[in-house]
Amino acid sequence: MLKKSLAQSKRNKKLTIAHIHVWDQKNKGDRAIVLAVQELLKSKFKSLKIIDFPVETLKADDELALKKLNSVDLIFIGGGGIFYSYFLPFNEQLIKAIKKPLYLFGLGYIKEVDAPTWPAKIQLVF
Repeated sequence: MLKKSLAQSKRNKKLTIAHIHVWDQKNKGDRAIVLAVQELLKSKFKSLKIIDFPVETLKADDELALKKLNSVDLIFIGGGGIFYSYFLPFNEQLIKAIKKPLYLFGLGYIKEVDAPTWPAKIQLVF
């Protein structure tokens, strides 16, 4: 799938990636992870445009955001504590309506006091 997207980008010359991540500009750790993910993407794809989306996008029922997500070439989710009770649950209908390839990269899990243990096996919706 990634090779197919790369082949398409060579024809189009510019690859556009949506990057869904933690948007907290004050948390230096989260910000560093977001920047590191984007630097890795930029090193892999030479002609690249990254459009940032806050992780809350996955929680919303936002037709405009969905339209924007479906207009890019690839979608990367990751950068900061994505799996955190504040951001969950994600909107399953929104995720299923995303038609572009999704890649999970640099995901963080925040183990809160009295939070359930992270399961050894998880089932992702998409």
